[in-house]
This record gives sequence, structure tokens and C-alpha cells, in this order.
Amino acid sequence: MPLISGAITEHGAVVGVPVGVSKNRAARLQSVGFPLPARIQIRAELDTGSFVTGLPPSVFAQLGIQPFAQIPVRTPSTRPDQPHICEQYDVSLTLVSGGGSLYIPSVHVIASDDFVPEEEVHGIIGRDVLNRCNFLYLGPERKFNLAF
Repeated sequence: MPLISGAITEHGAVVGVPVGVSKNRAARLQSVGFPLPARIQIRAELDTGSFVTGLPPSVFAQLGIQPFAQIPVRTPSTRPDQPHICEQYDVSLTLVSGGGSLYIPSVHVIASDDFVPEEEVHGIIGRDVLNRCNFLYLGPERKFNLAF
């Protein structure tokens, strides 16, 4: 089973994740002779508190994709009757370790403006992806393991 191990930083458990167009979008682009956009490498925090993965809008712009839906999202700062409406995009993600990788051909992620370009973290990996993995957060040792 491939394993990503790392130090818990001030930003939490952070991993590098290549993001690309979804498998279906790639097939459509190739069928009409268009080139595939290069995958975007981001640094994302593993976040068990989020049901959905979130990425900055710049990733979707670079991949040339548009939202396909909107979903309501509740956070600790939103009222139960006033969720924040987020645009939803279909992308592919890959978790990569020295022992292998986990390619996820289609993940419905949301756009989030919460990431500052100068900071280390530019996304969150939510339970929609983490549900495919074993995640061990070793707080006292300031380490984490993500197996898939």
C-alpha cells in the first residue's frame, strides 16, 4: 500500500497534489484533437472536517474548465439557514508517494477564494478524497501518514 508520510506544519498535514481535467473532459478534448492542459501542482491540507475538496479559482482557469453546478456549503461562520453557495468543478486528482500513486479520474471539487498565493497551502483535500485512504494524524509526534 503506497504511503505518504510528512511533518505536521503550522498549516497542518500538507501534501503535493497534481490536479488535471477529469477523465471525461480529457476524452472529449482528445476526440476533437485539442491538447490536454498541463496538470497543476498544488499544495493542499488534508482536512477531515471538510466534506468536499476545495481549490482556488485560478486552478480551474488554468485548466480551462467551467463549473457544472453549485452546492450549498456550511462552515463554522455561516448560519444554518444561510449556507455559502460554491461553484462545483469536475477535475482529476493524483495522490503520489514513492511507492505508487492513486489517480482519481473524477472529483467534484469547489472553488474557494480562501487561499493566498504567497502561502504554502493552496487547497484542501476533503473527505470526498480522504474516504479512499487511511489517514493517521500523529499530533504529539507532529507527523502524519496517508496510505492508499
